[in-house]
Amino acid sequence: MYRLKLDYWQLKPAIVDSSIDWFYCPTCNRITLHNVKGTCPTYQCSGRLEKCSPEKLYKNNHYRNLYLDKLPVKMKSKEHTAQLTTEAAADIQSRFNNGDVNVLSCSTTFELGVDVGELESVFMRNVPPTPANYIQRAGRAGRRTDSTAFSLTFARRRSHDLTYFQNPLDIISGNIEPPHFKIKNDKIIRRHIYAAALANFWREHAKYFGAVEDFFFSDGIDKFYRYLKEKPIELKIILEKIMPDASEIDLDNWKWINKLIGEKGVMNLARLELENDIEQLEKVQANLVEQKKFGKANVINRVN
Repeated sequence: MYRLKLDYWQLKPAIVDSSIDWFYCPTCNRITLHNVKGTCPTYQCSGRLEKCSPEKLYKNNHYRNLYLDKLPVKMKSKEHTAQLTTEAAADIQSRFNNGDVNVLSCSTTFELGVDVGELESVFMRNVPPTPANYIQRAGRAGRRTDSTAFSLTFARRRSHDLTYFQNPLDIISGNIEPPHFKIKNDKIIRRHIYAAALANFWREHAKYFGAVEDFFFSDGIDKFYRYLKEKPIELKIILEKIMPDASEIDLDNWKWINKLIGEKGVMNLARLELENDIEQLEKVQANLVEQKKFGKANVINRVN
């Protein structure tokens, strides 16, 4: 066993103790207390250390003066994503505008359609995919003339980020194409087909519309499966009206329903995910009841 001999160590405020020597590298601006034959401790720096006064550390140092002159501000952060309800998102936006929240952690859905007033700083956790995305995100800051904007982008260790890290001007000087999407995109077409199928089913069976449990935890989903397997002609007529020309999806053979209600169809996967979520919530609730935390267990009931 080992322990430090506390009365052996002595802490000194090196910045004000005149008996302690400071050294400065004029090549890389490194300031250090350690001098080994005048070699700069910065990796691959060829500069030679020179003795300097501690005043070099703080004289006219913007960040030190800012630290001493400004009162510290408590950071109050909230998450803002597309998963929030409209009411919850509006509440966070209002609190941010009022100053009750001063940091928002946002997904990329924050790029458009969200009004949170004027921002002074934007931090991006990775390099955006295109110059248009970068300008949309970084442009959130600095829309007022009475404040200085600050945008900081962190580059992850992947080829895309490192490429722009080496050539940062490319992310702000690249070509910006107008937003567009392909109408014949199969992914978009299938989403419209699935939405039309569900809408037509609920139109005929209104009691299964409105709540998740009315559809998934009753015979609603089974009826929906049977409804599609009967290949209703009225649904095909509706789909033919919304289907773009030259689409690769053939409505006549009805094979598209396999990707909706098949074993690996999106509806079946959604049902399995929902059942798993319920199972996990019930386990958490049972654990809370066992610990006699009935208040928190009751919250699970409301989520469930």
